[in-house]
Amino acid sequence: MDNTFDSTTRNANSILNAFSKKFATKVNAVYINSLKREVNFREVSVNEQKTLSKTMVGNEQRKDIVYDSQCALINRLCLENDDSSLKQKANAAAKEALPDAIKENKVDLGTPEGAAFVSRFTNEYVKKYISDNSFDIYNLTEFDRLRILMEIYQNNYINDEISFKCPSCGFENKYKLDFSKVIEKFNEFDLSDQTYTVEDNNFVYNFVLNYPTVRNVSQFYKMYAKQYKNTTAKEKDALDNLESVDYINLYIKRIEMIDKSTQEKDIADLSYMTYDDIEKLISMFPQNIIFSDDKGVLNYIAKNLIMKINSVFEYEKCTSCGAQAPVGIGGVSDFL
Repeated sequence: MDNTFDSTTRNANSILNAFSKKFATKVNAVYINSLKREVNFREVSVNEQKTLSKTMVGNEQRKDIVYDSQCALINRLCLENDDSSLKQKANAAAKEALPDAIKENKVDLGTPEGAAFVSRFTNEYVKKYISDNSFDIYNLTEFDRLRILMEIYQNNYINDEISFKCPSCGFENKYKLDFSKVIEKFNEFDLSDQTYTVEDNNFVYNFVLNYPTVRNVSQFYKMYAKQYKNTTAKEKDALDNLESVDYINLYIKRIEMIDKSTQEKDIADLSYMTYDDIEKLISMFPQNIIFSDDKGVLNYIAKNLIMKINSVFEYEKCTSCGAQAPVGIGGVSDFL
């Protein structure tokens, strides 16, 4: 069938809607580790790519803005967030649950109160269903976010060319990033919790570690963005160092502290805490348990979680003199 879009017979909105529906059918399935299932994403539009590029170029020093822009794009591309489809499923589920609710609450449908109950129950059920079943990248982990971005970049041919100026000879290098190799390495990750145990004279500390939630990382960048305002270059350098250290705190998911003399155990679940509360809690611990090179938990996290995820990226060398790139493409800002 020949679908000819004639502006003389259809208005502009009809044409735009028709093309939008066509492009939305191009689906890329991405396996989400936290959800243990595949989620479908549509392709990035020209306008979306332009918007993201402008945001990133104009806010190179604002990690919070760049980070949230990437998250917003992921949520927009997710086809599970199609309002009409989700609302239909929510209404169907509410209709199925309504008879039991009427019976349980002994509702008389022949009264105004009964009609009000049906309306209230349906509205609340639909709202909760949509909230529980909507895809929201902020509820997932930083590993999920990076994995999804890699898939989006590969499937949409975004920024597959990386460049760097050689620190030794000044030569401008350009090379293509092989997303498929990066994704293969992501697929090999063991994402089960890691437990790191360390002790001093009084306590045994069991730190349960894993990748932080996107929501906590976003809060973290927003907090530091406020601190960066109206600071001098020297103050910014100091904040950069603090930011790198404080970011590692986000990887602590749970802490068990056992008193050696009484065997009494205290447990703190950090996965439900805001970053501000996490920072307050970590600041109470002995310095050597958190920061020391030989047994500090932050040093362990840096070596076994952060450096591991950076290792999925190839470190490039200058094609002119052979010197290695100063950072390679080991961070979010580099490969994006």
